[in-house]
Amino acid sequence: MGYFIKAKMVKSLPQLKIIDAESGSTCFEWRYGEAGCLEEDSKKEIKRLFKQLFILGCTEQLLLETSRQSQMRPTGTSALQRIAKLSNSNQNQRERA
Repeated sequence: MGYFIKAKMVKSLPQLKIIDAESGSTCFEWRYGEAGCLEEDSKKEIKRLFKQLFILGCTEQLLLETSRQSQMRPTGTSALQRIAKLSNSNQNQRERA
């Protein structure tokens, strides 16, 4: 399993995209919040990013270990893609609230 990580700045705002190397599909995408955020908001935004990346990495590792134990290879949607969808739906729910 491999991934491409693309990081860039758009109008002085950082963006990050993680792409599955095999399928070419986007597994995770993050964009920094608003321009001109307060310093405290900036720290929260960066913590949010690292928390999401940590959870994605841990979940991928757990799924790999589980598949090894059952001697089955994961197929279809990668773990990062499944978690990214879940993360996006959770974020959409928070935005609606």
